[in-house]
Amino acid sequence: MADRNVDVINIDDENTVATLRTQLSRVFSLGSLDGGFPIVTRVDMSHAGPGGLKMIGYIAHNELEHALSAWILLRLGDH
Repeated sequence: MADRNVDVINIDDENTVATLRTQLSRVFSLGSLDGGFPIVTRVDMSHAGPGGLKMIGYIAHNELEHALSAWILLRLGDH
């Protein structure tokens, strides 16, 4: 059975470096070091899973942390 209370990244929402870092910090503070985020989108309810969401991808917490850190370092190099 899937956990329906897991944090997700919804591509229909505005996702910024700041919001993703906050989301990542929240799961790390809960002790979740080796999990990840399902990447979802809203879909027509006739094709939807629980809550009208369809999983279209997945990113591990450590991969997202690395990508966000690399993006920040790249941006710092631009200045």
